[in-house]
Amino acid sequence: MSETAWAVTVVPQNIERLPLFHWRPGARMLAIGSRDGADFVGDQTVDRNTFKRPLTSSLIREAVTKQKLDGVTLVWSSTLREPSGVAVIVEANPAALVVATPGCGDADLLATLLPHVDAWLLLVTAQHQAALAQRILDAGRHVEVLIGLTDESVPVLDWSRAAAIHLCARRPAESDRLDQWMVGARQSLPATAAIYDDHHQHTDCRACGERLVWRHSGRSRIDADVSNQALRCRACSAEQAFHF
Repeated sequence: MSETAWAVTVVPQNIERLPLFHWRPGARMLAIGSRDGADFVGDQTVDRNTFKRPLTSSLIREAVTKQKLDGVTLVWSSTLREPSGVAVIVEANPAALVVATPGCGDADLLATLLPHVDAWLLLVTAQHQAALAQRILDAGRHVEVLIGLTDESVPVLDWSRAAAIHLCARRPAESDRLDQWMVGARQSLPATAAIYDDHHQHTDCRACGERLVWRHSGRSRIDADVSNQALRCRACSAEQAFHF
């Protein structure tokens, strides 16, 4: 039995709110971690004076079962610095496990997590190039990236295995400059990447432009055919890169 862990947030959450757009659209997960979720720099001091509740593997399993959830999402400020929390979650063995992290922390803890994680949301910025970011991109089963934009260019990473890229302002107070930064980011990122921002939340078929997934306020509706765990456009039958 692992030691008891602690978390501020233990609440059901739509997967789209993470945001994770190309992994099991409509999934409902038990979000466990920090008050404000994962942080771009993994600041563990944010919850220092906040009430925390104890976690056990049995409590997690019971919460997922009673609320008929699809799995667990880890949203500590930096999950890779939460060994006791990771141990409890691995012991709980949820049907699906998602991790949101800035990719900084313990390399050994990452190695422990990799075989268990179904999907990652990797938070990166140009100023804080996370040491483990490329390793997660290389080895994760499904990886989406949230880039916190600033005046500086986007991080230099191999984007070829990113299932989707999400753009936001690194600091909410700088969101008035986000439109300008997004233009530069899109020019720097691969033209083939699936890129999302506040103005582009839906997913359209790259072959014919047909609407495939509609999203609003953390909810989604699939307007495409799903068969054999593949998403296909109803208009042109083109298969899309989604995980179910």
